[in-house]
Amino acid sequence: MNLAARLEAAECSSIIRIARASVDSIAGLAVAPFAGGTAIFAGIASPMTHAIGIGLQGEVPIEELQRLEEFFRDRGSACVVDLCPLAHPSVLFYFQTRPYRLVECNNVMVRPIDPGESFDVHPALRRVPETDYREWSSVVCRAFSEQMPVTEDGIAMMSATCKASQCWLAVSHSATAAA
Repeated sequence: MNLAARLEAAECSSIIRIARASVDSIAGLAVAPFAGGTAIFAGIASPMTHAIGIGLQGEVPIEELQRLEEFFRDRGSACVVDLCPLAHPSVLFYFQTRPYRLVECNNVMVRPIDPGESFDVHPALRRVPETDYREWSSVVCRAFSEQMPVTEDGIAMMSATCKASQCWLAVSHSATAAA
């Protein structure tokens, strides 16, 4: 449980950094702490709009979960929560009493890295320089276009996230294949 809480906290920290880097690109961006985690609003139906890391510090009062719902509702958004399977049962119980449906539970995935371990960069992979943020963002947006259309706003939002992340492109047969 402690490890899950630490990993979720690290993910929250990363999301907060990305949100701060995106503040000039996303109108109405909001970030707030809830129930030991973080809620981010980056636009209606944005992949960044969700809450993570909630319920890993113990029981969550109903009032706190109601505040979380209001955070999203006040912005016209659905209340989207990436719930860790180890979250306190009070969180799942609350959402089961509301008109929500569980889509999935998420775990932050990690693996140990030995201090002497080296990572050879494959010739088909390259770190994205600032001049290629738009290309990287376009690839990411197209990858999710089945769920949401590719828009200029979406590409701008994803480009802004590169300021707080390491972004990589994979090239196959001289064409960008993955981001």
